Amino acid sequence: MVASEVVEEAIVELLSRNGYRVSVKDVEERTLKGGISRARLIHGVKNSSVFMARISGGIIKLTLVIKHQLDDERASSLEEKGWRVDVAEDETIVTLKVENAMDASSLGELIQEAIA
Repeated sequence: MVASEVVEEAIVELLSRNGYRVSVKDVEERTLKGGISRARLIHGVKNSSVFMARISGGIIKLTLVIKHQLDDERASSLEEKGWRVDVAEDETIVTLKVENAMDASSLGELIQEAIA
């Protein structure tokens, strides 16, 4: 099993355990150079939040959309852990990019803190 498959299974299990309805989909996208890029998308929905993970070529992009504002303390805590937090009036978007799936050993902890 390659690292991206391990990461995928861990993300799906973590989201399911936290009450998210999870779906996984393979996608193909055209690149700027005319090639085809393949990615695995993981999508989870729970109440008023949506979690998305895109795994492609060892790069993992995580996005969490929350339909309310995070308090400053929670937002600061996530930013300290490497998440980018964008707060709007009625929603918060939290994103993280992990460049190497092999370096994703603590990814579960990062995701757990974001979705908690």
